[in-house]
Order: sequence, then C-alpha cells, then structure tokens
Amino acid sequence: MGAGLEGAGRHANLASPCVGLYPHAVASLGPCMTQLHSEQYKRFAQALRRAREQAGISQKGLAKKLGAEQYFVSKYESCRRRLDVVEFLQIVVAIGVDYRTILDPLADPSEGET
Repeated sequence: MGAGLEGAGRHANLASPCVGLYPHAVASLGPCMTQLHSEQYKRFAQALRRAREQAGISQKGLAKKLGAEQYFVSKYESCRRRLDVVEFLQIVVAIGVDYRTILDPLADPSEGET
C-alpha cells in the first residue's frame, strides 16, 4: 500500500470501552451515538462525507488515494471509527479541501442547532 493509512482497520472493531461490559446497550445506541461520539463529532463526520461527495470522489476512490480499504472511509463516515489528527489531515488533502472548511463550523455552537 501507499504512504497512506495502511493498517487503518486494525483498530476498527474497537468501539466503546464499555462494549465488553454492556454490548447490548452500546449496540442499541446506533451509529454516532455511543459515549465516544458527541453530536459535534457526528457533524464532523457528516462534513467530511459532504466534502468527499462535493469533490466527486467515491469512498473507494478516496480509500485508494489514502492507501486504505473502502471500509475505512465507510467506518469513519458512519462514526464507527474515530479519526486522529494525522488521518484527518491526510483525508482533507486527498479530498482537496482546506481543513478549516471542516473544522470552522464545528467551533460555532449555533451550527448544531436546528
């Protein structure tokens, strides 16, 4: 694989720290609703998905650019995997967007209101 995210999926099955203790409770919360994923993180994942789609790049195409598998993109877009800062930067570069277009709206508390 390229200089991207090889091995990105090796921790992909790690969900909440309480998944071993209360698997039924964590599973019933649905995507993006475990204690690890706030509403703000959900908006972050949605913003990355929108940016990818607006760039006309498929999940598979983005994964290829990152040197990862398609499921890596699917998992972070559905909040089943958290991203670290380095991965986030690699993704925005591959999509061709400025990182601030993703992060700036998250800093505005009114963005989460309906």
